[in-house]
Parts: sequence; structure tokens; C-alpha cells
Amino acid sequence: QQLHARKDQQLHARKDQQLHARKVVVKSKLPHRSLANDQVNAPHVSLHQTRSPFVFPIDTSNIAKFMAESKTPFNAFLITENKETPEWYKIFASENDGVCTFGEIRCTDDQLMKSFAISITDPLPVIIVMTGYAEAIKAWRLYSFSLFMYKPNEGMESFFAYKSAALTPESLMSCLDKAIRVDTKLRDGQSAMLSTRSEQDKGGKWY
Repeated sequence: QQLHARKDQQLHARKDQQLHARKVVVKSKLPHRSLANDQVNAPHVSLHQTRSPFVFPIDTSNIAKFMAESKTPFNAFLITENKETPEWYKIFASENDGVCTFGEIRCTDDQLMKSFAISITDPLPVIIVMTGYAEAIKAWRLYSFSLFMYKPNEGMESFFAYKSAALTPESLMSCLDKAIRVDTKLRDGQSAMLSTRSEQDKGGKWY
């Protein structure tokens, strides 16, 4: 009798385990976005190097500080899956220093990708430009950019931003050029202010 009782207990235990296994649904978490040709698929852990004094590496940890300290009417971000900062972006940033502040964001920063509504399958690279309401609306109407609002943190006001489509480097540069020239009065005023700086303070063309 004890033997039969023990076998019945084992049988019930197995049935309970099988029933529980059917109820448990394992949800597989999608992997984070990785850099191109990155076999390791490592998560984002720290800022990268841009090798340009005019392009700042940006991620979740410093974007609020970057926006708060910016002194220009436009702030541009290149969202990329490449490991190296492209030369065209470094050149463009050096030629437009003082009118726009330039940052670069790696696609491995999951939090920023979510904030900018960039999914794991969306094509890259894209350009995001943050500015004031009037300039953002004008760019949206003229160039059909995707318009959204971004709040770096709870203590800051929201910024108006527009996002380009994924384009070739040449098209992205043209797109960015239009974006920061959408308001000529704002740009000319900023250029006039910059022209009063001493020659020693002015930046040259850097690569």
C-alpha cells in the first residue's frame, strides 16, 4: 500500500509539473540593436570617440546636459549603426560651428532609440534636428520631415524636433543643410553675433 501511495504521489507530481509547464509562456526578449558588422552584439555601456572637436558623442547619460549647455539655435544628431564617425559629418560640423551644435548617437542606446521612435528594424542613418517651435514647423512644412517633441528630463522644457528619412550620406548632408537654414533670419543673426568674436576664438575647418 505504501508503494502504491508513493507511486500515486509521483504520478500526481508529474501531472502538476506538466500542467504548470503548459501555463508558463516564455516571452523571448528581442535583442538590442547592434552596430554594423558587430558579431558580439554587445549592449551600449559607454560613450564612443568621434575624433572631432565639433562632433560630441551622445547617449542617455549626457543628452540632457548637452541640450542645456547648447548655445546654438539648432542641435543636430546623427543616428548611426557605424563604429566610426563619418568624414562628411565631421566636415559639415566644422563648417557650421556656432550655428548648430552636432552630436552623434549610436543605435545601441536602446533608451534613446525608443525616445526617437526608431525601431530595431528601421533603416539607418537618420538625422534629428532639435530647435524652436517656429523653425520646426517651417521645416516640417517645407521638407516633409517627421515632426515630434522631445523632453530630455523632467526638469527641462520639451524641444521641437524633426527627423529625416534614412538616406545616403550625400542626401543626409543636403537634408541637414536645409534643416539648419530653414530660418535665414535666425541663422543670419547667429552668424552676425559670431562674427564679433576675435579671430583667435573662431574655429577653422577641422576633420
